[in-house]
Amino acid sequence: MLDLSGLSDESAVEPLARFLLGHGYRVRVAGPLTVEAGTDTLQASISPVLQSEGLDRLVVTRRFPAQPGVTSADLSAFAAELNENLNVGVFVADTGALVFQSHATFYEVISEAEISAFLAWTGQVELAVARVEGDRTLLVWTEEL
Repeated sequence: MLDLSGLSDESAVEPLARFLLGHGYRVRVAGPLTVEAGTDTLQASISPVLQSEGLDRLVVTRRFPAQPGVTSADLSAFAAELNENLNVGVFVADTGALVFQSHATFYEVISEAEISAFLAWTGQVELAVARVEGDRTLLVWTEEL
């Protein structure tokens, strides 16, 4: 179990990184508030957002690179389409990529099984994004990198 009770967002990053590393994830501290974690099939940025009273969150961000030639307007329109069709988190266009963000809520303690299940769920979101994309070639998928 990962116990983040009494910690600030910033002071929770190292315990989160150690916890994930100890459970077989590839881990890199990417900034004062962010851990990048991955497996063979998934890469995500994870940021703890902790409250002294109330629910805590692990905010997970996934980036999907855009195909060459895809414009910011194309990505913005696609993000709006995804937000309209999928009720799973927030999609936004960023420079050269579509960004997806969602969060897992917990109260002070979260298990590896819960983190793993949430990250696996974000993998399912990837499949939904691919379905909405259809025959368009907006994003670079993992096997294309």
